[in-house]
Amino acid sequence: MARERSECVSVLASLAALLASLIAATASAQEQPPATATAPAAEERASALPWLKLEDLSATRERPLFAADRRPPRIAPPPPADPIPVAEAEIEEPKPLPPSLKGIIAQGSSTLVVLEDQNTSESVVVRSGDSFGPWQVVAETDHSVRLAAGGEEVILNLFEPSEDTPGSE
Repeated sequence: MARERSECVSVLASLAALLASLIAATASAQEQPPATATAPAAEERASALPWLKLEDLSATRERPLFAADRRPPRIAPPPPADPIPVAEAEIEEPKPLPPSLKGIIAQGSSTLVVLEDQNTSESVVVRSGDSFGPWQVVAETDHSVRLAAGGEEVILNLFEPSEDTPGSE
């Protein structure tokens, strides 16, 4: 992309130089008496831009500025290399995050637990004793829940236990 911009800038610079030379040539032609019939017009045009050669403008001829097919054809990238085989033991499934506790609702003899799935940010309501994904949900107290899955246990608290709270030792 930088190369295309560089080419575009060089083409625009050449066009600006050409325009400046044409303006200067037109101004000087108006000041001079008309050329004699023996002076060819091609020589006057060639001398207006002596530093600019037709061979230097190959990009302009090959890719005109306002042509629909201005960009050169793209070369297809090489095919990707064969993937390196990975042993199945090396691939680990990402461990799902345990849900976060959003609320506990006590309704008579049953307790509802409001959890937020950390993987999808969805809120879910389950009864104490039911399961949520791989987790078995058990309400421990009015402000904490125990989650158990595959030998792993996590205690979720609604509030951070403070030193003043009885039983938070």
